[in-house]
Amino acid sequence: MPIVAHEQQHISLDIMHVREMPFLVTLVTPLNLILSSKLDNRKTSHIWRKISSQLANLKKKGIRVTETTVDPKSGLTRLDNLFGDVGIKLKHVAVNQHVVAVERRIRMIKERSRGIISTLPYRLCKKLLESLICRVTRRINMEPSSVMTDMDRRHGSLIVEERLTIR
Repeated sequence: MPIVAHEQQHISLDIMHVREMPFLVTLVTPLNLILSSKLDNRKTSHIWRKISSQLANLKKKGIRVTETTVDPKSGLTRLDNLFGDVGIKLKHVAVNQHVVAVERRIRMIKERSRGIISTLPYRLCKKLLESLICRVTRRINMEPSSVMTDMDRRHGSLIVEERLTIR
């Protein structure tokens, strides 16, 4: 069931490292949806495949992305032409600055993951750590936000609900 987005959405991208494993973290605003994908390497073609996959999933839900913000240090600025080809405007933050909203979500994902890991009686292997990051991301998306409108809650819950039934 496609979702009709009531506004044009903006995405913020950054790369998060957990135990030297890179993850692409995407924040979709004003929907306040977090997406995370494990990166096998830092090659531009691989990163673009992961971003394209996320964009395709959003498009399938009727969410139209018009603008992207990236941190210049993350290396995502190399994707400028690729974003232009799909009609998405790429904005860079200033040098030595960060994309604050996505950095905050990365901190939240790491804090919650550390909280779970600290209660385990064993050390997680890389595959289980990857699953934990995806699960924490899904759980954060399921929480209501004080800044969400009723429309955003409905869209966000439908996206999460479908994702939970697929897995």
